Amino acid sequence: MIETRAAYEALDAILAVDGIDGVFVGPADFSIAWSNGLEANPHSEDIVEPLTQIARRAAAHNKLAGIYAPNSTFAKRYHALGYRFITLASDSGYLAAGAATMLKAWDE
Repeated sequence: MIETRAAYEALDAILAVDGIDGVFVGPADFSIAWSNGLEANPHSEDIVEPLTQIARRAAAHNKLAGIYAPNSTFAKRYHALGYRFITLASDSGYLAAGAATMLKAWDE
């Protein structure tokens, strides 16, 4: 997990460990660390460059860069940054989206 400034600074050493296939980023948690605790904002433009560097450096080590995306818009954004392992939403998010779709169909 690359979610702190210390992990970001140690990224190349982490990626050099035999047996490590990749690294994973939680962008909300990373934004907390990157803003020194001022915000939890995975939408922050301030984290785009470090997220890009994480993906590039993982690729340079022939390792996978993974990241959590709350929706398909973010999944596309992170894919464009170089991430190839993207978890899309969460089980509770899927349940909520399914329920909303069913309720909308009920009203139609």
